Amino acid sequence: MNITSFCIRRPVTTSMFFLILTLLGIISASRMAIDLYPEITYPVINISTSYSGAGPEEVEQLVTIPIERTVSTINNVRSITSVSSEGFSRVSVYFDWGTNLETALDAIRANLDRVKRRLPEDADTPSIFQYDPSAEPVMTIGLSGHMSPALLKELAEEEVAYYLQRADGVAAVDIRGGQSREVLVALHRDRLAALGVTINQVASAIGSENTLQPAGVLETGTAELTLRTHGQIAEIEEIRNIIVATRNGIPVYLRDLGTVEERARGYESIVRIDGIPGIVLSVQKQSGSNTVAVANNIYQVISELRQRYPDLNIRVLNDTSTFIRDSVTNVSNAAILGACLAGLVLFFFLHNIRATMIASAVMPISILATLILAYWGKMTLNSISLGGLALGVGMLVDNTVVVIDNISRKLENPELLPAEAALEGTKEITPAVSASTLTTVCVFFPLVYITGQTGIIFSQLSYMVIFSLLCSLLVAVTLTPMLSARYFKNNNNDGDTEKPHNGFAAFSARLQEQWTRSYQRFLSKCLQRKGLVITACLFIFAATLLLWPLIGTELIPETDEGIINIRFNLPPGVKLDEADMVARQFEEIITALPELENYEITVGSGRGSSNRGSITLRLSDPGKRRRTTMDVVRDLQTKLVYPGARIRIFARNSMRMLYSGASTAVAIDIRGYNQDLARDTAKLIIDRLNRVPGVSNIDLSREEETPEFAIKINRKRAGDLGISAAQIGTAINYAISGRTATTLRREGEELPVRVTLREEDISSVEDLKQILVSGRNNRLFPLSSLVEVELANRPVSIERKDRERNITVTADLDRGDLSAAMQDIRAAMAGLNLPRGITLHYSGDFEEQQRSFNELKWALILALLLVYMVMASQFESLLDPFIIMFSVPFALSGVLLILFLTDTPFNTQVYIGLIILGGVVVNNAIVLVSYFRLLLQRGLPLQEAVITAGAARLRPILMTTITTVLGLVPLALETGSGANLQAPMARAVIGGLIFASFITLALIPVIFVGVENILTRLRQRFATRTRRGRSEGSGGSSRDLAKTGTLLLLLLTFGFCTQAVLAEAGTAPTLKITPAGVEAAPTLESTPTEADTATLKITLSGALALAWENSEDGKIIAAKKESFYSSYRQTTGEKALKVYTEAGVTDLLQPDNAGAIELIMEKTLPVANIFGAKSYSDLLAGFNLEINLLALESQ
Repeated sequence: MNITSFCIRRPVTTSMFFLILTLLGIISASRMAIDLYPEITYPVINISTSYSGAGPEEVEQLVTIPIERTVSTINNVRSITSVSSEGFSRVSVYFDWGTNLETALDAIRANLDRVKRRLPEDADTPSIFQYDPSAEPVMTIGLSGHMSPALLKELAEEEVAYYLQRADGVAAVDIRGGQSREVLVALHRDRLAALGVTINQVASAIGSENTLQPAGVLETGTAELTLRTHGQIAEIEEIRNIIVATRNGIPVYLRDLGTVEERARGYESIVRIDGIPGIVLSVQKQSGSNTVAVANNIYQVISELRQRYPDLNIRVLNDTSTFIRDSVTNVSNAAILGACLAGLVLFFFLHNIRATMIASAVMPISILATLILAYWGKMTLNSISLGGLALGVGMLVDNTVVVIDNISRKLENPELLPAEAALEGTKEITPAVSASTLTTVCVFFPLVYITGQTGIIFSQLSYMVIFSLLCSLLVAVTLTPMLSARYFKNNNNDGDTEKPHNGFAAFSARLQEQWTRSYQRFLSKCLQRKGLVITACLFIFAATLLLWPLIGTELIPETDEGIINIRFNLPPGVKLDEADMVARQFEEIITALPELENYEITVGSGRGSSNRGSITLRLSDPGKRRRTTMDVVRDLQTKLVYPGARIRIFARNSMRMLYSGASTAVAIDIRGYNQDLARDTAKLIIDRLNRVPGVSNIDLSREEETPEFAIKINRKRAGDLGISAAQIGTAINYAISGRTATTLRREGEELPVRVTLREEDISSVEDLKQILVSGRNNRLFPLSSLVEVELANRPVSIERKDRERNITVTADLDRGDLSAAMQDIRAAMAGLNLPRGITLHYSGDFEEQQRSFNELKWALILALLLVYMVMASQFESLLDPFIIMFSVPFALSGVLLILFLTDTPFNTQVYIGLIILGGVVVNNAIVLVSYFRLLLQRGLPLQEAVITAGAARLRPILMTTITTVLGLVPLALETGSGANLQAPMARAVIGGLIFASFITLALIPVIFVGVENILTRLRQRFATRTRRGRSEGSGGSSRDLAKTGTLLLLLLTFGFCTQAVLAEAGTAPTLKITPAGVEAAPTLESTPTEADTATLKITLSGALALAWENSEDGKIIAAKKESFYSSYRQTTGEKALKVYTEAGVTDLLQPDNAGAIELIMEKTLPVANIFGAKSYSDLLAGFNLEINLLALESQ
């Protein structure tokens, strides 16, 4: 009893089983997390080290290089990059994808423990942290209101950020913009000099007066009471009355040295939201949390905050969950639409509402069963996994379609009941359905096992398709026949709806009949002109290959997320106000965009970066604007121009995060120790890149050297006065930046108290030289007697890559062909004379593309090998799968054709589509060839079997092809957000499947017939050679035994007649048996007479044959031939039986049996021949014998 028979006999059990699957699938779908992309662990570990006071070169030599050396010895390290800047080192270690990062982290910690001894004493302990993509903000919130910037920031820090961090799944909230409040103690330089007081002394006095500390325990009688000194400062007036020092017995109050006031601190960065000053909060989610769920929680908090603070304007500027929701919704809608279209196709072909309803019912059941497996596999609903599910929607119904079609054909037999037709039809088609499903499934296993980046990214797509196809196979052989047995009726019994009663059904039936007859005529002509058909197919394949150079390539598809980022860098040293002025000019241009929905501007991001700015634009939904995001980017690239500014404008592509994370398509690394030569080379490269068409946004990774005042200390003079270099640096830092002496706490508010000089006392180099430093015996000395100040330039940072100094030139492409652009760039760089010690390396998208394409190439080869192996196992033949594989190359032709027509570049998604096609396009050929073999086994002639099978399988082939294609059409049309991520793959599958299907209908039957004809001729030639060899003494089959028996009877008859004649003549000749026959050997007594001699005539050919047999060469050839037959008999006789036959002829008239003839025959019969089948070793021995005999004949 098989599973199909069980399901047909137990419909209630089967229904309950699938209802359970449906219920579990609904629960699994509701509990699966929703995200944009699969959760990926990036194999990157960062090492950060602080070394205060050291310049970039000192940091590089003393910190960065030792760390690079020690981590480079760890296994699976792919690349190392580092940045050495002012007082800071960051080393990034890139590992191979799939590396166990826990083991890598342990190895890095162990190596850093050994290198700590070689780091400077003032350097901090290196800190290790792993790159986490969840650190990217999931939501950006803007705050504005009719209040001061300081109060707005205080509200953001104390209230808004606090409530946001309480939301489930929120990890941190970053705040940009606004002003912080502080208590500023501005000291007069002249008064400090007159009274001999330093800034450090003032700060220490303030800190010592603001304290709250325990003072021990006091025992009083039977009690113990703790003592605590309450010296906290509560009011600013208390700060003014602090005694800093005493001169000549007179106390020096702080109010005598300067002013004390509460104020808003100066801007470190300027933030505007739609032109209004405000604050931006970036919310980060916890690692592994659901982005959509976190966003929902944040919206609830925002709703509460709006009710709590009605005067506060809270706006959501950017919500990544929106794009995720739209992407998931669009992919889901595409799957649903594809399913509906597939149902319409089934109704058109089957013109049976019951068959259509059955197919439409099994599709959602297969999807829900797939989601159960996905939930158990801890997968998420993301654009990749849902893309696999949408891809499988069209295939889900294929198995059911083929089963229903075969059951419908069985129902045309009036003798079969619906249950019998369902069982017989399912059993007949199950091998072909299983083979087609397994071939499609096996192409995804290479993606699962690829350890590279691409395999990890698309593993969920592979799992989703595998799960869906296996579930569809289970449903097709269980639920589908059960429902068919219950609801189908015999076509010829009671006129069921299978018969086309209405106009549409009749029209559909007539149309299908016309298609079938036309295809039969077409196939008949193709079989008559096999050479022409094969030549035409080869010509078509070669012609489509010519399109390959005309199709561009790219790493990832271009997305239209509606977010544009603008980065501008002004020359180093530019003040924050001047950078803001440039930003306002850009703001005027940006606000004129009709597609603009909102924007935010940030100028400066802290000390040392006042020359930088960023602008983020958010466009309206794609359906509400005429231009794409890239069109707007190209427009802004021509408008946003400022002399001396480096401006980069690019559209956000979230899928780029799945790869290198770089935001540029072109990257050229310039490596060499001499940074001056490297910078000069970079300028030459930038100049040549400007001449390459289609290249834009050219930028340099490292900024120009920034001007600085270099303070050189007279160490001898300072040493004589008892002043260290650290004291000088600290005094300058306190005078310029100030020192936070303490924190003023009042009513839950904390205000830092910062001590510094007045701005007017430190506005020039001369003012800098008047700063006082405390020396020996607390004497104060001005810096003018200790240092010299010179204007110099210093590098902002030093970049390194793979333990070499590196500068990277980056650029974007306005065209989609990455390979062609790189060829143009290489050609432009061909004549570049590089200085000694400088080398160029191409990275960026091109490097990632080469690596990904190489991985996918091997995945495609492995997938095709697996497909062939599965088919060979299914057919138990090596030849039939070889014939079927001829349909695969034409899938490439269809892909190239549709990419050319739709102007779609060749990218990783297209490669995935090619791999999918390797298992999909063979399905139609499997259905054809399996039915060819079935009809041949039933005794039909070859050509009739092929034409009949082709006509019978035309409808299921068309149905499965059209349902799969229509299931992918919504994805291919790029409707809605996120659809363009899966569009290239969908187009590739559509084009390859349609083209290969039509070629399959003509080419596979022609090749099958041609191969069968060739095999027939070979069998006939082999049979002839084998019979010739067997007549010379080789072993044979049972037919050879029959021939031998016939020959024996002839010999007996001939012997009897000869014996009678010779008895009358008185002589008894001897019979000589030769390979040519039986002849009488002459006796010694007989002498030929003239008459006898006259009758012994021979032909010329006989004379030549006789001469050849008696020659030396002939004897050698005969010996070789006998040796070949002997070897063949020995090989086939190892598993043989010997048959003995005895026969005798006796003349009863002769006494004592005189003249009797006795013949004993021994025959060796191979065991395989007795059972009707030859072993592979016997066949191989026979082929070898034929080859050897042909070689002897040629000699």
